[in-house]
Amino acid sequence: MVTGAGRGIGASIAVKFAQAGADVALAARSVSQLEEVKARIEKLGRKALVIPTDMSDRDQVLHLVDTDMISEAIGTDPGIAGQARQSGAAEAVDACGGLRGSRAVPGK
Repeated sequence: MVTGAGRGIGASIAVKFAQAGADVALAARSVSQLEEVKARIEKLGRKALVIPTDMSDRDQVLHLVDTDMISEAIGTDPGIAGQARQSGAAEAVDACGGLRGSRAVPGK
């Protein structure tokens, strides 16, 4: 799972993960930018899931770490979702915003 994946560092990280053989969940506010990154990843033969997310919106972040949605779409259980399931909380970090984008999100 990569947040801030629509452009810049986040997009580069997502593509590098795909080049290394990973399927990737992509999160950011801009659907059109996410779709462009998804296309790049799919050209590499990997799966990508677009999840429009505003990291400042608690409900959207909770949706982002929904283990079942991600595992059904790309067949993996990303670490952050597994941690959220076990601890009842997840820390979501905006890859492009660093600490500015960090949020502690209590479980559902």
